[in-house]
Amino acid sequence: MKHIIFLENCSFGLKNNIRNQLYKRFSNDFHVYVFFLSSYEKKFINDINFKNVSIKKLNFFNFSYFLIKLLSSKAFLTFTIRPLLFGFFLKLFFPRLSFYPTITGTGPLLDSKHIIYKMMRLIYPLILLKAEHVFFHNITDAKTFSHLIEPDKFTIVGGSGIELPKTPIKTDTYEFPLKTPRIACFSRLLVDKGILHYLEATKLLLNDYPFMKGKIFLAGMFYNSNLKSNLVTKSQIQDWVKFGGVYLGQPANKADFYSSIDILCVPSFREGLSNVLLEGVLYQCLLLTTSAPGCIDVAESNSGIICEPRSTESLYNGLINAIKLSPVQQKTLRVNAYNRAKRKFSKDKVLNTYYEKITK
Repeated sequence: MKHIIFLENCSFGLKNNIRNQLYKRFSNDFHVYVFFLSSYEKKFINDINFKNVSIKKLNFFNFSYFLIKLLSSKAFLTFTIRPLLFGFFLKLFFPRLSFYPTITGTGPLLDSKHIIYKMMRLIYPLILLKAEHVFFHNITDAKTFSHLIEPDKFTIVGGSGIELPKTPIKTDTYEFPLKTPRIACFSRLLVDKGILHYLEATKLLLNDYPFMKGKIFLAGMFYNSNLKSNLVTKSQIQDWVKFGGVYLGQPANKADFYSSIDILCVPSFREGLSNVLLEGVLYQCLLLTTSAPGCIDVAESNSGIICEPRSTESLYNGLINAIKLSPVQQKTLRVNAYNRAKRKFSKDKVLNTYYEKITK
């Protein structure tokens, strides 16, 4: 049986739903080998129990085994930055490898002044030129690098996709101020996710409408594995809570969280393709997000309210517009978002795109 290799950064990545679905899809016709580079968590490995799928941590002792499988593989897939770099150097040494990287988002790559990202800007074009085929999560990233890649050598896959019901979930509308909407932002607590702008914009909202205290939420984890300048601190969150916001931490049950929210805010500076927005569409939240790559892709064409990234004022105005929507306007935005996601971001479409490009 022919085989395919997925190189993951860590075993936590094995919990990624779309990758699990890709392992399962390819395992019908191939033996799938999943190697990860660090952070061994056996409980995540035990969760994967598909036929023809083997999972191993890559180390010094099994590296020769990895190379043997790699050199005889049908395809070699990566999804995050460390595996991407590793795959690039392997491709340099072994030019005949069929290397299929997915660019899940460029993050601060394009505009950061940090030395690491400056170096990456030099390497990235070389990486993409070496690939058999490149998958992008959003149209902006694809356009950024399209001058380097032949049109038939890249595909926009629409993120991780979402499984939607045949018809939208029924939701209640609100009518401000008689019925106050519940607003939430759900994200890793990082500066480039727009969290500080969300804190300041919602403070302005609470100052204008004090009766909204207890109706404005922030969900997500503090995140230490990033540049210090990009971290949101506990004191900043505590200050916001004193002003009237509610910090939830990481939701234990996403379905309950989304179902309790009327307006879902994603004020990010840049995304690959926002899973939070797609999940919000599933539960018929109204979307308020920025015009940044990976956000606008989900909410454009009157599928949500759009504000400018890195702007507290624009986000505040977006919040005002959102809470003052009429019930008819709310329904229109929700239906448009559902139809757009169904057409462009279905999970089946994502899986089929990968399978067709790699097995053609």
